[in-house]
Amino acid sequence: MYAYCRKSGESSGCLLLVACLAALIVGCSSPSPRGNVSADTQDAEATLKKARSDPRMEGFNDNMKQARAMLIVPPGSSRGVVIARDSKQGAWAGPAFYQVVRLDVGGGAFGFRAREPDLALVALAMSPKALAWLLQPTVPGRGGLAVVSPMDHAARTSGGGTGAPDVLVYDLTGAHMPNLDGVYISIDKAANEGYFGHSVTPDDILLNKSATSPAATPLLKAAGP
Repeated sequence: MYAYCRKSGESSGCLLLVACLAALIVGCSSPSPRGNVSADTQDAEATLKKARSDPRMEGFNDNMKQARAMLIVPPGSSRGVVIARDSKQGAWAGPAFYQVVRLDVGGGAFGFRAREPDLALVALAMSPKALAWLLQPTVPGRGGLAVVSPMDHAARTSGGGTGAPDVLVYDLTGAHMPNLDGVYISIDKAANEGYFGHSVTPDDILLNKSATSPAATPLLKAAGP
C-alpha cells in the first residue's frame, strides 16, 4: 500500500482510488531493484550530513535525538531510505528502502500522471503512530498523521489540531515546506532483498535487527548516537 502524505480537499474515496492506481503503477515495474541500492545508501548518508550541518534546519539535531525513525529522500531520487532508533540504547538500525512516487490527478489520458517526486528531504517520525506508518504505509486519510515543518511554523498538513506532531519534515531544496500533495511511499521489497541478500521486512531491518549489513555503518554513524 501507498501512503498519502498530505491531507487535501479530495474525498476519501478519491484518495483510495489514487492510492490503488499508484500501487498498480509500481506493481507493473520490474521485480529487480532499480538503480544501485548501495549508491542510494551513500546518497542518503550525504543528505543526512547536509541536513545536520545546514543552519536553516532549525532544531534538526535536537529533534533527531527524539525521533523514532527517519525517512531520507536524497535529491532527485525515487527511492527513500529509512533508519530507526532504538529508544533504549539510542543506536540506529537500517536501512530499509521505499519507493517514492508523485501522482498528478487530472493529468494524462486516464486522469492521472506518475512522475519523479522531485523532493529532497528528511522526515523525522516522532510518534509510535508515525513509526507504525513507516513500517507498513497506509493512506492516513482525514484522521492521519500530523505533519509539520519546523522551518515554517505556520505549515501544518494532515492531522490538524495543535498537539504534538507525528512527523517533522525538513526540506533541503530551500523551500519552507515541501509540497507533499500526491506523494506516496511503498516498501521496496526488491531493493531490501537485493541489499541484504534475502527476503526481509522493515520490521526485520528496523525493529528486530535480524537483517544487518556492514555497508550501512557510515550511514548509521552519520545519524550519531
